[in-house]
Amino acid sequence: DVKGDAYEGLLEKNAQDTKSGAGQYFTPRSLIQAMVDVIQPKPKETVCDPACGTGGFLLSAHAYVADPKRYKLDKDQKKHLRYDALRGVELVDGVSRLCAMNLFLHGIEDFQIVRGDTLRNPAFFDGDRLADFDCVIANPPFSLEKWGEDLWMNDPFGRNFAGLPPSSSGDFAWVQHMVKSMADGTGRMAVVLP
Repeated sequence: DVKGDAYEGLLEKNAQDTKSGAGQYFTPRSLIQAMVDVIQPKPKETVCDPACGTGGFLLSAHAYVADPKRYKLDKDQKKHLRYDALRGVELVDGVSRLCAMNLFLHGIEDFQIVRGDTLRNPAFFDGDRLADFDCVIANPPFSLEKWGEDLWMNDPFGRNFAGLPPSSSGDFAWVQHMVKSMADGTGRMAVVLP
């Protein structure tokens, strides 16, 4: 979609030109595509980015599934692709709105983007447990300090299954959250870490 591509181009240019840290919300398209190629989302699968920024991973996952060269879908199958299966969480309110706008301008109308803090207060649930997804993909903030260590000591969702990450860096907390969010049997994940 031309409008969506133009909007994404503006986001990328802003990330390159801004010294205020805008780059933390935008991942280069080539890296996104490589990671989506690794997890290979399929029609009717769910995709979640727990640190979605401006939505690049969600857009690329959607495009991967919708590519007619990849999956031969008839009209009825295309109509029923589970675009509502795209879910994302972003801490910064303005960036979460940019993500929703980015998805909408690319012609995606059914998605769920939540403004929230994934590590302190996860957004997606199935009853009283974390929701699980077929594909979990993210470029979370690197070496995040004050990420919520105090809450993870007794995490009610069992995300500290491999131990409590250090208070000086939330990198391993992101990994554990993402692993815990993977669906049994079909779950795959890709993550960018320092």
